[in-house]
Amino acid sequence: MGDAFVGALQNRVSNMNVYPVNYSAGLLSTGEGADDLRNHLSEVASSCPNTKFVIGGYSMGATVVDDVAGNPPPDVAGRIRGIATFGNIDRRGGGMTGPLAGRWIDQCNPGDPVCQEGGRSWTAHTSYEQTNLPAQAASFVAGKL
Repeated sequence: MGDAFVGALQNRVSNMNVYPVNYSAGLLSTGEGADDLRNHLSEVASSCPNTKFVIGGYSMGATVVDDVAGNPPPDVAGRIRGIATFGNIDRRGGGMTGPLAGRWIDQCNPGDPVCQEGGRSWTAHTSYEQTNLPAQAASFVAGKL
C-alpha cells in the first residue's frame, strides 16, 4: 500500500526522501513504531532545518501516524505539512482532531471493516493500491507543501 502512495506523491513532488518506520507491525508494537517515527523526524529536523514532512500509514501504520500526529515532537509539529492515513481504525472514533487536522486526509475504502462501521469486506481493506485513494491522498498532501 505504501508504494502506491509514495509513487503517486513522487509524481507530484520533486526532491523527496522516504523513511519506512522500523517496527514489527502489530497491535502491541504501534508505540514502538511511533517512537521510531518521532525520533527520525526529530533527527532530520535537527540536521535539515528547512525540511518539510509528509507522514502516512496504512492499517497499523495509520495507528502509528495517529499517535505521532496527536503528539508530535515540538520541533517538528509545524513542519508536518501533510498527513495521509488509509484503513485507519481511529477513523471510527469520529475522525481526526487536533492542530494538524487540516493537514490530514484519512482514506477509507468502502466496505473496509477496519475503518468503516459495518464494513464487511477484508478485500476492501487489502486493496487500497487498486483504487484511486492513494493518488487522491498524494494530491491532497502535495497541495499542503
